Amino acid sequence: MADSQRTHISAFPLGKAEPSRIVRALQLSGFAADWVSNRQIGDAWLLEASREATIADNVSPQVMAEQLGLTIWQAIGRYVRIAVDITPTEADSGQGFELCEASYLRLTNPAKGQQKSPLC
Repeated sequence: MADSQRTHISAFPLGKAEPSRIVRALQLSGFAADWVSNRQIGDAWLLEASREATIADNVSPQVMAEQLGLTIWQAIGRYVRIAVDITPTEADSGQGFELCEASYLRLTNPAKGQQKSPLC
């Protein structure tokens, strides 16, 4: 049985044109955000996106976070720090994932990125 989950993504620092490319890539990957915020902080842009959706039981939160991170990195063609929070709809707290440069190297180049820790 599938469960409903709230998923919140943030990516920073981004260039001015990158948030719209990321939102399009997320939509194409099946992540249709219910809420999107794009704001400038200093010389960089912060993108935040959230949605509530039913997630299949066979998709772990870690795998989902990594898939979202990979989608973002491929959309802009470079590393950017990403945080993903996945919370079951009926729960007060969920799981948070920080995708840092080690995650980027492991996910974008699996042959070289066989480090032991999948997340930072």
